[in-house]
Amino acid sequence: MKKAFSAFLLLALPVFSHAVESPISRKLQGMAESLVQGYASKKSGTEKESLAVFSFSSSEKLTKTKVGFAVSELLTHFFVQRPEFTVVERNLLNKLEEEQKFQATSADTATAVKIGKIIGAKLMVLGSVEKVGG
Repeated sequence: MKKAFSAFLLLALPVFSHAVESPISRKLQGMAESLVQGYASKKSGTEKESLAVFSFSSSEKLTKTKVGFAVSELLTHFFVQRPEFTVVERNLLNKLEEEQKFQATSADTATAVKIGKIIGAKLMVLGSVEKVGG
């Protein structure tokens, strides 16, 4: 059975520069750690699992500044460093998303699961990023 992790973030995103050391980056890392711990608690065995990180959807304004893409790249970088996962190559994922006409602005879990099956990913991370407050 395929599993999909949905991570919906509500963050105030004033600037996304220098994200490696930013509070946003630390929050994303904390969220990713939480996903890994939740998965590890339910996992049986020690084999590496294939994982795909989809581009995160966002409002039109945030899409123009590629915030959703940046969030997915930060999470991808985190998962690549984890020994428990083999992360699906982004180029393959992007090509299949395009072929399936999967739009990041209308994240559809069923479509993500379909793409995950095609690329052989057992686990998927997808979600959305929205700005709240000023």
